[in-house]
Amino acid sequence: MTLLVACGGGTQALPDIEATVEARLNEERAADATTKAKAQDMTKDIARVTAQTAPKVTNAVPVLTVDCTLDAEQLNISCQAIGYRTGSQLTWTSTASWANSGGGQWQFAIDEELIVPITQVSLEECHGSICQIVRTSIDTSALVSEETASLTVSAAPTRTLPKSSTGTATNTATPTPSPVPEPQPPLILPFTIEHEPTGMMPMGETVQHAREAPWGHPGIDFQWPYKAPLIIALGGEVVQIIVSDSTQPGLLEYSVAVITNEFIVTYEVIELYSVNPSLDVGSQVVAGQLIGYATPVGVGDGWHMTHWAFGTHRKDDDPKPNPEGIVMLYHTEYLCPVPYFTEPERQRLSRIWNISNYNERDQFPDLCNGPYKNY
Repeated sequence: MTLLVACGGGTQALPDIEATVEARLNEERAADATTKAKAQDMTKDIARVTAQTAPKVTNAVPVLTVDCTLDAEQLNISCQAIGYRTGSQLTWTSTASWANSGGGQWQFAIDEELIVPITQVSLEECHGSICQIVRTSIDTSALVSEETASLTVSAAPTRTLPKSSTGTATNTATPTPSPVPEPQPPLILPFTIEHEPTGMMPMGETVQHAREAPWGHPGIDFQWPYKAPLIIALGGEVVQIIVSDSTQPGLLEYSVAVITNEFIVTYEVIELYSVNPSLDVGSQVVAGQLIGYATPVGVGDGWHMTHWAFGTHRKDDDPKPNPEGIVMLYHTEYLCPVPYFTEPERQRLSRIWNISNYNERDQFPDLCNGPYKNY
């Protein structure tokens, strides 16, 4: 651009200002681009050095697992613990052996009296005051002979829907004194470490169960302030499922009886078929399997419980309805379960009982009281 000025009638050309400004802007843009490129190169260099020198983050908490192998010829099972922490106390038990063991490995002989289609092996790891239990199932059906299979109770008739919601299996049984058993079946508690109950009603109490006197309460009630999951305590065959109405409208409760050799265990649960859609009389269940949830005690108070019972059984050849209209297919001789638990589970049960809520502890200080006490 040329600017003309009048001065004495002449003209003078001034510098092209726009071209000068544009040139300077271009210089500044070039300088900015160079600076940005250098900054990007520096950022890449820093990232490269950081990636090379930064420590790798790993999961420091091991996952406990159990690996077991069956030797059908030698009738033994070999197991190895994987992922346990150094210094932990390990305790092994199995539904195929009366024995237990410690350490990172366990090889045991299968007791012929305990041969069933599915064998359960449990490993408890205690590190300080924190314990966890893992279980694995082993297919031992090839070991089941015709003679052994004949000892298993055949499938009972189909489920019975009672006329009343108040009937339970407990009212038809006759308790008998029981000495400390030898050998002991490896019972586990019907709940996990993560869902231990806060309240309990012991066996043999007669305040709430006066009509069962002098023997009293023929089982143990476990209580939670929420709907707790329940698990199978001893694997076996489902022989009866009784359905009744719950205290909550529209909710059904189930009394499930499971037989293992001469023993019978009864569970009272809700949502049985939500977790076991195909369960029926004759089904096989394994220890640790989810069977359902604790039943609600009252309407809207949040408390749940299960009446859990253990004993020996005798099949009734001519079953008749009890006063509640329930046909009981098996007569139960109730036993205090304490001596039948594995040692780790017995210690856990004792700890829970010592801190649980129970109003009549002065009258009934033990887990099993009166004639039921066998330990």
